[in-house]
Amino acid sequence: MQVLVLWAAVVFLSSAVCWLATALFLKREQYTQVILVFLGLSAIGATAGITGGLSRDGAVGDIMSAALGLLGGVVVWLFAADQAKGTVVSACAFVFSLSLFVGYFEAAARRANPESYLFWRAACVEKYTNKDLINDTKAYLIMDTSIGKLCGQIFNNERGRLLSGK
Repeated sequence: MQVLVLWAAVVFLSSAVCWLATALFLKREQYTQVILVFLGLSAIGATAGITGGLSRDGAVGDIMSAALGLLGGVVVWLFAADQAKGTVVSACAFVFSLSLFVGYFEAAARRANPESYLFWRAACVEKYTNKDLINDTKAYLIMDTSIGKLCGQIFNNERGRLLSGK
């Protein structure tokens, strides 16, 4: 559900930003058409970006370069075909790129948070169960000073999860 909310936010906000910027250059009759094109391109960009950002597989991350390459070719072709629509074509490229960029990096950040937590949890468990480290007073003091506060927060969180049954 959070991914759907992220997708909707990226689509609507990037479309709105671009539409507000280009509305000054449009005729009133074009408003509806342009916002629909922006929403469509933004939806494609956000879908590709979020999918790429959430994936750990490098092949899915290649979506960004492929999508931007395709977009560049389409923009050049459209602009060469009708230079009068240069503003709209440029704005379409911008809305697509913006939604792809924001979707990719926001999704990647959401994927990285749980992975980072699991990494530090494993490191804390390993350090605080290492018999040699616990028996060496100096080494234990250095370790506890450097990561003790972080590990304490992680262990308190884990204890709370165990007690609540989650």
